[in-house]
Amino acid sequence: MCGRTVCTLDAVEMCQACQHKGSAGKYRWTRWQAGDAGSGTGYWPSYNLAPRDILPCIVAGRYFNVEEERVLHPMVWGIIPRWVKQGDYREYNIAPYNARYEGLFESKVYSHPLLHGQRCVIVCDGYYEWKTRRQTIKGVKQPYFIYAKQDEGVKIEDRQTWKAEWSEDDGWKGIKLLKIPGIFDTWLSGEKKIVYSCSMITTNTEEIPSWLHHRIPMVLESEEEVADWLDYTNVSMNDALEKLHHPPIDSLQWHRVDPRVNDSRFNNISCYKPIVIGEKKDEASSSGMVASRLQTGSTTSVENKSEIDAGDDESPTKRLKSG
Repeated sequence: MCGRTVCTLDAVEMCQACQHKGSAGKYRWTRWQAGDAGSGTGYWPSYNLAPRDILPCIVAGRYFNVEEERVLHPMVWGIIPRWVKQGDYREYNIAPYNARYEGLFESKVYSHPLLHGQRCVIVCDGYYEWKTRRQTIKGVKQPYFIYAKQDEGVKIEDRQTWKAEWSEDDGWKGIKLLKIPGIFDTWLSGEKKIVYSCSMITTNTEEIPSWLHHRIPMVLESEEEVADWLDYTNVSMNDALEKLHHPPIDSLQWHRVDPRVNDSRFNNISCYKPIVIGEKKDEASSSGMVASRLQTGSTTSVENKSEIDAGDDESPTKRLKSG
């Protein structure tokens, strides 16, 4: 479940979309906290991210001993177990990218970082899921793109229907992102560089979209939920986990996408555009819509692809200025 994600915002837009309010009631960017980019551990926008790629994560600022309430940090998707020896972590065959909520305390991978308050919020446009029962022609499973419910008139895959605008008074005016509770850990590379890695917390599906898959990521909807999950000082591990819940029935949207996303090397703007298969109605659709009614809008390419590093050494932190 949830083995591919989409992150189309560039590094600056991500700071704005992950905003939070300061003490004065004004919106503030969530800045990047990272060392110099390199070693293949930087964040880049992508239409088809797979485990061992880099995801943007929100972390409590106090974890890095900085004044900001929270910061962004790029992390390898799939926790690198602490017992993996130095070398190339990509050669390790197991990539635990989804953490089952039901077994977190018993897990050797997740129990240690949880006990040490290493909780993060994984941010993405949405994720791909594959229909597990009925297959399409030639046995190729049909993928769907699942994402947060957008405002009326906004098509998440069409940048002409929304604006990447931000202000201190009004905040972020672009697309709504999914914020998924995650667990992160650190691993020391052979070059003595700290590499951050993360896993998403998943649970059994209830009403949505159980027809598609039996597992689903938990989602943090409100600012209060995000704050509680990140606040490892005042909110205990048990309390934080008890606050997690299934996504509400009206909080998600989804549509069919090109089966070529099955291949992680297929990575362009057509990946998450809706497709229509004949005139047949879908078994289920978001907000009562029929998949055949979804329209494909034109889209511009992602610009200003700033890279932010998932490794953090002892060099001064790299920050993006709000101008």
